[in-house]
Amino acid sequence: ILCKLGVFQRLALVIGSLYEEKNEMVQPKLEKALSLMISFAECDDNSLLQQICDEKTLRVLHSYLKNFTEAPAGILGKLIRIIGIISRDPEIMKKLENIRIVSVMSDLISETISGKRSINDSEELLTNLINIISEMCKSSDKCQEEIVGKGRISLLIDLMRRKKNNVERIPLLCEFVKKNEIVRKE
Repeated sequence: ILCKLGVFQRLALVIGSLYEEKNEMVQPKLEKALSLMISFAECDDNSLLQQICDEKTLRVLHSYLKNFTEAPAGILGKLIRIIGIISRDPEIMKKLENIRIVSVMSDLISETISGKRSINDSEELLTNLINIISEMCKSSDKCQEEIVGKGRISLLIDLMRRKKNNVERIPLLCEFVKKNEIVRKE
């Protein structure tokens, strides 16, 4: 019933309003709204999940990921978690691919590493972002081309060199090397 009433979509819009207030009193409400969205995203019924993740709502989430530049790590982490959960569905993954969310996620990785975005617990966020990108790139050449086109391969290689626990990055690089001649040269 809550899905049919559009609660997920309304929560997505409420999050934007709460974030814009930039008030400490609002932060617990913002985190609660994101937690509710996570609960909706974790539903077992794929048809309901596809219903609540219409293109308009996905574009709103895309916009938040791109524009929440001063968001605390907890808020950004929950937003990334929502995207990670819903991207497990192949149809929703295609919708996310069409709105070019991979590009925004790779920008977020780059900004975090370069220090443009100061994020507490950035290692966990980076791991989650890389896992999402990895899953999207495994199933989509278009996503791989987007990553290569933005010059993010050298960033992934740099991450592997800097971090000791980089096992999750190896399969992603292997996928790129297998399918893309430009990456093999790099």
